[in-house]
Amino acid sequence: MTFDQAVEALDTLRRMDVRFVIFEGGEPFVWRDGNYTLADVVREAKERFSCVGVTTNENGDTILNSSSRSDLDSCELGYMSLELRMRG
Repeated sequence: MTFDQAVEALDTLRRMDVRFVIFEGGEPFVWRDGNYTLADVVREAKERFSCVGVTTNENGDTILNSSSRSDLDSCELGYMSLELRMRG
């Protein structure tokens, strides 16, 4: 999905009176479209919805080491779920 497609999907959901959106599935923090990252899509979602969240099922390395983490921190997410997996 491109950034423009993501924004179009957000607009469609808003027209359907959706009140909140949660990004999940696979690992949302690795999504990129050129220079756009998940943080850019979250910012667009925050303009349209009262609550925006992200669920990650990564082992924690991606989000903890993600260059978009600081960008997401500034987005003031309403919901964040991190699943940590123990190895060993």
